[in-house]
Amino acid sequence: MSYVKDNLMPNEKVLFTARVHPAVFLPSIVSFVGSIAFVIYTISTASKGDAGAGILAGFMLLIAGMFFFY
Repeated sequence: MSYVKDNLMPNEKVLFTARVHPAVFLPSIVSFVGSIAFVIYTISTASKGDAGAGILAGFMLLIAGMFFFY
């Protein structure tokens, strides 16, 4: 039994129960996958070795962090 059903007072009853649909996790999954994709792109960009690639890699890490903490 659930916590609510175990702690009912006398003459109380549960009229309705509901469950959360797994689709509520979809935005979190999309932002996590996006942040992982940005990190992979950042690593491939930073491996080129020039100064412009390093600046771009830092910017992309900022974007990946924003996606991750969204």
